[in-house]
Amino acid sequence: MTTSLKDLLERVESWPEAAQNELVAVANQIESELQGDYVATQEELRIIDAAIASIDAGEFASDEEVAAAVAYAYRELKLVVEPGGAVGLAALLAGRIDVKGKNVVIVLSGGNVDAELFAKLVA
Repeated sequence: MTTSLKDLLERVESWPEAAQNELVAVANQIESELQGDYVATQEELRIIDAAIASIDAGEFASDEEVAAAVAYAYRELKLVVEPGGAVGLAALLAGRIDVKGKNVVIVLSGGNVDAELFAKLVA
């Protein structure tokens, strides 16, 4: 056990019982995930089902929408994103994904884009 962990455990003894219980719950969750015994919550399963339904619905973005998303990412987000990594953003910006009242994560990836193509897309 590391010195910092020992110090933390000593400090925890002075915490209110509710805070100690919360720490135990977090530690139990971490331990469970490390052992591969993680069980998704109903909310997580609902989100996964919605994502699969979206894939099954064939959500897409056109080449023009992807180009606009690459430019948007560069201008507004200060990110260099390759076209394939901007498809989710393109679909979002085009209104193809209903996000009203929802928490949404869009993954933007890859900076491996040809300089000449990138210059055309952001021009």
